[in-house]
Amino acid sequence: MSSQVKMRRGTTAEHSTFIGAEGEVTVDTTKSALVVHDGLRAGGHSVPKASELGTAATESAVNLKSGRKNLIINGDMQVSERGDYASATTVVADTYYIDRWVATQGAITSTIQNASVTVDGMSSKAIRFAATSSATQFMGVRQFVEFVNIPVGKMLTVSAFVRTNSSHARFRTNSFGGAGNQSPTFPNDGQWSKVSWTFDSTDTTTDSDIFFCMYGDAGLASITSGDYIEFTQVQLEVGSVATDFEHRSYGEELALCQRYGLRLKGGRFAIGNWNSITNISA
Repeated sequence: MSSQVKMRRGTTAEHSTFIGAEGEVTVDTTKSALVVHDGLRAGGHSVPKASELGTAATESAVNLKSGRKNLIINGDMQVSERGDYASATTVVADTYYIDRWVATQGAITSTIQNASVTVDGMSSKAIRFAATSSATQFMGVRQFVEFVNIPVGKMLTVSAFVRTNSSHARFRTNSFGGAGNQSPTFPNDGQWSKVSWTFDSTDTTTDSDIFFCMYGDAGLASITSGDYIEFTQVQLEVGSVATDFEHRSYGEELALCQRYGLRLKGGRFAIGNWNSITNISA
């Protein structure tokens, strides 16, 4: 006798107050749609239908970027395919952990974590990186924005919620505008703050980074073990005003993170930017 598997189901209104288990899938009977839960957010993450995504879903995940104001991918750290990193993990320099975000550092040691936090009244994920040794150095986490998506010649504004105890915590870019540039330091009272920084993209010629870092006014910073930065809801947009963070569904964010999938000879599969079998990143 065949078996049927039925998922838990409820209306959109019922879902709005329901917090499902991490990885649980339910059915929204109002929208006739699937909802993926993370154990944190009431209402979960609605999975868009192909008809809702239009040609983006049927032609190429690359086109999911079309019409969106946020140039950052995975800005609220929903997607972490390499692991959950719920506890602090020792950083290997220039390594990707949470999707699209790469940790980097000088001659210093640190950890990275995909922390569960409450920001602006909402449960969220945030990247937390912390020094585990002391040195005059730099450290941080950054995302590269693809050159094809950069409106060269426009003013750009990056914004985020940030919490830190470091007097050297700031935004930095090493390549927007063709040169290194950095923001004033963030508030370092250990409380969540909405911060933003506007800069000029003129003369940008390559993929360019948004870097959350500990960096001095004129070079390396004096970093002490225990110094940390946490950040979430990262947005990079055209203009000189930081607008509200653009929340995308988990399904759309996952597709953006994975859209570099290439099937290689022998059935092997790579996700990310690659130039050899052993050098793949995303």
